[in-house]
Amino acid sequence: MKRPIISLMLLALMGTGSLSSVRALDEKRIVAIGDIHGAYDGLVSILRTAELIDAENRWIGGASTLVQTGDLLDRGVQLREVMDLLMSLQDQATEQGGRALVLLGNHEVFNLRGDLADVTPKVFDAFVDDGSEKRRQKAYKEYARWAKRQESLLTAAGLTAESEAEWLESHPVGRLEYQEALGPEGHYGPWLRSLPTIARIDDILFMHGGLAPEFAESNEATINQQINEELERLDRCRAMLISDGLILPTTTTRDMVKMSAARLSWLQAELAKIEQFGGNRNATLERSHRQQQSRIYACVSDYNSWLLTNNRGPHFFRGHATSKNDEALADLTRVLEGWGAKRLVVGHTTMAKGRIRDRFDGQVFFIDTGMLSSVYESGQASALEIRGDQLRAIYVDDSEQLWPEPSTP
Repeated sequence: MKRPIISLMLLALMGTGSLSSVRALDEKRIVAIGDIHGAYDGLVSILRTAELIDAENRWIGGASTLVQTGDLLDRGVQLREVMDLLMSLQDQATEQGGRALVLLGNHEVFNLRGDLADVTPKVFDAFVDDGSEKRRQKAYKEYARWAKRQESLLTAAGLTAESEAEWLESHPVGRLEYQEALGPEGHYGPWLRSLPTIARIDDILFMHGGLAPEFAESNEATINQQINEELERLDRCRAMLISDGLILPTTTTRDMVKMSAARLSWLQAELAKIEQFGGNRNATLERSHRQQQSRIYACVSDYNSWLLTNNRGPHFFRGHATSKNDEALADLTRVLEGWGAKRLVVGHTTMAKGRIRDRFDGQVFFIDTGMLSSVYESGQASALEIRGDQLRAIYVDDSEQLWPEPSTP
């Protein structure tokens, strides 16, 4: 059912002429927005349509709550503008008694892990400065020296050293600055690392992917803390391995794990030699090897079981959308009962025809409608408005009552 979007701000101001009334009116209003992927124009248009920002992109949502369920990054181009806007709105919303919650999606996780395969190279242009080319050439020389020292280890890890042409092609101008900006001490890195994975508002759970049944006995505080600790651990490990000369700041996490495994095998072989042929004169070398072995093992031994890498974790799980009805309903019921929640709102799985959809009598709402329309056919910007048990889809050109379902005439 389609109907025009009525200006809540206008109605409130007509009634009282004060901003405090707007806040009271919007206090229980939640607006959830799914995957953005650098679609800055789409984000701005839907925020304006939902009357959360004005023509100058300033917060006018009063005490409303905005929840963005992750995937700001990758595929699109205007990632920087998207992050700048959302960071600004968080402060502005708080000043007006509202909230702007931004959650971690799997593509933020990829980037924080140092895996940039889905970053559109043109993104790096926004991070170029006057020293970028000089910095890039210096980084290649460091890489070439490192690759020569680590040649045997690279081979053992199943990797090969890149030629200068290959390395420069895979590291376009601006990429180093992008990685630094998303690093633990960069402009965007600390903010991204501070984002929660799951938000709970009353009896509604918001997250990027979903909750597999094995997490039915968990809670948002536990999961958010675990993700935060894993990100801190990953940053510490990368810093340690860089200090040890095993990897470079530009090394992807995937290659970091391979290099670490190869180094562990080498250390084990060296320690076996020392044990067989050593003596007191090798005690210092043995101690050094064992210390490094312990440090590397502590970093990567269980990496594939972290929530940051688990395909059934809340950033990656798609079962609510893709599992067969009986199986998915049983899993969902277990999760909702375990968490004491009424419904989930998730992104991650792009909905056909760019429309917000629900499943299982409104217990799960899927809000990824392919906002980056240059990539997703029929995609469009959208928002899910929640007022108690009333849920409505908002699009730039229309809106639709979703729950309770409109009665058929």
